[in-house]
Amino acid sequence: MKPRTTLPISLLAAICVFTSAHSPLSNKPAGVVVPAVAVKHYLYVAVPGIRDYLGYGGHGILVFDIDNNHRFVKRITTKGFHPDNTPSNVKGVAVSIPLNSIFISTIESLQRIDLATDKLVWEKPFEGGCDRMSISPDGKTMWLPSFEKGFWNVVDCATGDLIKKIDVYKRAHNTICGPSGKNIYLDDINLRRSSVNPNLKAKGVLITPNPSNGKITVQFYPQPVGLQAIQIYSIDGRKVAETLIKDEQVNNVYYYNLDRYSSGIYVVRVVFNDKVITRQIIKATP
Repeated sequence: MKPRTTLPISLLAAICVFTSAHSPLSNKPAGVVVPAVAVKHYLYVAVPGIRDYLGYGGHGILVFDIDNNHRFVKRITTKGFHPDNTPSNVKGVAVSIPLNSIFISTIESLQRIDLATDKLVWEKPFEGGCDRMSISPDGKTMWLPSFEKGFWNVVDCATGDLIKKIDVYKRAHNTICGPSGKNIYLDDINLRRSSVNPNLKAKGVLITPNPSNGKITVQFYPQPVGLQAIQIYSIDGRKVAETLIKDEQVNNVYYYNLDRYSSGIYVVRVVFNDKVITRQIIKATP
């Protein structure tokens, strides 16, 4: 009996599970019963999945029989090499059922492998590299992030051709296609979570600090719509500051410095195209 092969699967970065089955396609004579073909379940693991370290399974696709206690079945030879011809980091794995193909992304390229023959269909390099992709439910379109660059590539799964490029904030990373195929979720790893002041959330406009030593912040939540101007007046009616705003210049935060003005009460007018919000602030004595 051959020794059983086991690997630390929990440590591998790229894992894909799917069902494999074969159904005879023939024009059977009437009345002839074709016996059912058993469905088999396999686990396909693309390695190296921990950077480009070869100590956790080597290089290729490792296939395991899920129904037989995840027994090792075979290794499929793959491409995906660094410029120095050493195996590259596997970043993502995805499957297209209609194309009967598994896709592997590495830092430099994307490859398609036919699951019926275990042969490479194509391998293509992409500008900016590749990361963790996702395929539409119909198996035809892939959303392929660059390797932490500022864009995603939309790719034709059959040919590997670039359909279009989607620019994002800063650093593309993980991707999930919704089950309806209408929504794609693109993870930019440069985005950070921030909390919203409860008072700002409740009022929509917040001017802080109040009282102030002269430096004030006008904040909006959510992004203001129809904002035309922010004006600051002294209590005797003198305009001491004004920002005129065009639609394409709208921000959530505006900063003002009243250091050169005397202490006292000031009036902040936030002018929208359909309303005006007025707030009083106090500039304290230094």
